[in-house]
Amino acid sequence: MLITKERRKVALKGIGISGGVATGRLCYFTRYTFDNMPETSDDPNREIDKWINAVTTACEQLGRLSDVTKRRAGAGMAALFEAHLVMLSDVEFGDRVSEFIHSYGMSAETAIHKTAQEFYNMFAAMDDEYMSARCMDVIDIAIRVLSIMVGCEERFDDISPESIMLSSFLTPSEAANMMFSGVSGFVLSNADKNSHTAILARTLGVPLISGIDADRSFAYVGAEATINGSTGEVKFI
Repeated sequence: MLITKERRKVALKGIGISGGVATGRLCYFTRYTFDNMPETSDDPNREIDKWINAVTTACEQLGRLSDVTKRRAGAGMAALFEAHLVMLSDVEFGDRVSEFIHSYGMSAETAIHKTAQEFYNMFAAMDDEYMSARCMDVIDIAIRVLSIMVGCEERFDDISPESIMLSSFLTPSEAANMMFSGVSGFVLSNADKNSHTAILARTLGVPLISGIDADRSFAYVGAEATINGSTGEVKFI
């Protein structure tokens, strides 16, 4: 992308979430929107099989991610993805998915979406920082299972090393996979300082800035930029 002399003077300003300085090319991450999921099904047994198969694959993926995280960021951060495994195995979560399928005729995709929404609302309503942080964990799990189910899993190994990722938000597992693939920094629209994504970035020393509208900043994709995770500044080279 060609940056004119005028644009070089532009500096975006957000909120510093994870300190450090990084220089790289801005890339934009967008995930599958799941807009075309089937809502209902007349074969509940088939939908249960889809749910079970997707969860089995998700657990295998999380096990591998936990192992890599333990090596790269320590046992404390690996415990985050072990908690995702526990949530996926949670009887209450699975029973609610099954209820939506059998009692309401929902597809497995819609049942997962509805169940995740209920758990998200439950955690969000709790006046506790730790439990509130689990809201994004629920989203993370739902995105993972749905991506497996519809065959649209992200390929993080295709990300260019030392790039700076621009996005509306990132789940902890998305951020972890990107950091392990060599992404040098993040510029997000929304990232709470107490979120697991932010904690993981600080653990690995990767700069992270929040509060910059990713969609409005899309025009800068491809530009070389330097970000400061302490001051929240994005400067173009």
